[in-house]
Amino acid sequence: MQGNPPFVLNYSFNGNPVIKTINGFSDTLYLNNGTYNFISVTDATGCIKFINQVYNFNRQKLNYIVDST
Repeated sequence: MQGNPPFVLNYSFNGNPVIKTINGFSDTLYLNNGTYNFISVTDATGCIKFINQVYNFNRQKLNYIVDST
């Protein structure tokens, strides 16, 4: 990523707008199942990069039983 932090990530989750501030050059997003539309990222100087990518997540939880016998 280039630019000057902090960065503002604009996206929607299942149609609801979300704004996430990223204070450095990397961050971790934990994404629940649903539809994400990543719209843009803006740096501290107002420079904007449009992303315009849609992702659908539908993962299943992992269940495992440990038998100690």
